[in-house]
Amino acid sequence: MRTPTLFRLSGISALLAGLLRTAASFLPFFKVESSTGVELLYFLIDILILFGLIGVYLIQHEKAGYNGFFGFLLAMTGTALIVGPEGADIYRMGAGTIALGMLLLAFGSLRANVLTNRAPLFWMASTLSGIVGSWLSGRAMEYGFFIAGLAFGLGFALAGYEIIKLIRIGKNRD
Repeated sequence: MRTPTLFRLSGISALLAGLLRTAASFLPFFKVESSTGVELLYFLIDILILFGLIGVYLIQHEKAGYNGFFGFLLAMTGTALIVGPEGADIYRMGAGTIALGMLLLAFGSLRANVLTNRAPLFWMASTLSGIVGSWLSGRAMEYGFFIAGLAFGLGFALAGYEIIKLIRIGKNRD
């Protein structure tokens, strides 16, 4: 398979992950209970994030520096933890690892200047909202996590769109 095709598929994965994660952020407001369908939705999102992260990193790897590299590794590891074994402690560890990884990857993305600044800024907002949300309780905590999920999803959707656009105009990194 040709490199542009792999980038395009990774961009589509990031775009779909972002759109689905953005939509899933609204589920708590509709009082959607956890079910097999909801669990499968989050599983699909997490798998798409894994494939999307590959393209997000590779399209800018030469310019993203150590922040981008270590951010990519942490985000991949955190997502793998969430996709893997069950358990609240593992989920929290995975979510924290993803947050740190995406923050570092965002700094690397800003440094690389391959993608526009929108996706990395959304990832930074997601991490900040998640941290603030974890310090709060009740509805305030729910809103903090809602904003974090929304920003995370929008960042991925934008990154996926930008990867697809870069490949379409021939600015691939092979």
